Amino acid sequence: MVSTINAQESSNSLLHRTNLELGMKILPSTNFNFGGGFLKYHPERSLDLTVSVNIWEYFMVGATLSLQGASSTGFSGTTSFSKASDIDFYYIGWDDNKYHLSGGVMIEAHTIPFSKRYMRNNLLGFFAHAGWGLGGQVDGFWFGFGEELRLSRQLVFSLSLDYGSFPFAYLIGVADNESSWRVGLGLKFSLR
Repeated sequence: MVSTINAQESSNSLLHRTNLELGMKILPSTNFNFGGGFLKYHPERSLDLTVSVNIWEYFMVGATLSLQGASSTGFSGTTSFSKASDIDFYYIGWDDNKYHLSGGVMIEAHTIPFSKRYMRNNLLGFFAHAGWGLGGQVDGFWFGFGEELRLSRQLVFSLSLDYGSFPFAYLIGVADNESSWRVGLGLKFSLR
């Protein structure tokens, strides 16, 4: 009885509802190969830190800080030369290969209520999420779905598939089969 009362009291605190997630977002490419390294020279990858707060029973809102090792704003186009006017020459480039920080906001809807997430039969849960980003891997709106696997009381592994306005996919005008989908892997840590 005492432990139940303590759990109910602590679940109402902001600290109890706050989460930190470190994740890797990858845009798969069928046409481009980039150099070695984890982030450097890879516009299709980002390392994200998300701070989120559970609100109500099923929803979570948060903000994301994203780090990339190359510019994600690829530019592409076609041109023709006077001596070969019937042939289109395609060009692709990157603004630079420096590290970039960007940000965004997100919201998630979960299938498991916040108050029941620690129960033994709730080790696996599903979610739908959406967000908006500016100036990084995401330049506009995105949405997706995923699953979470609870590894311990405070640690969760997440896997998601997102669709949206990813600048790397703008190169589809030059290279066919580039995707507007991305894969996300992350570890979420609850503060309490």
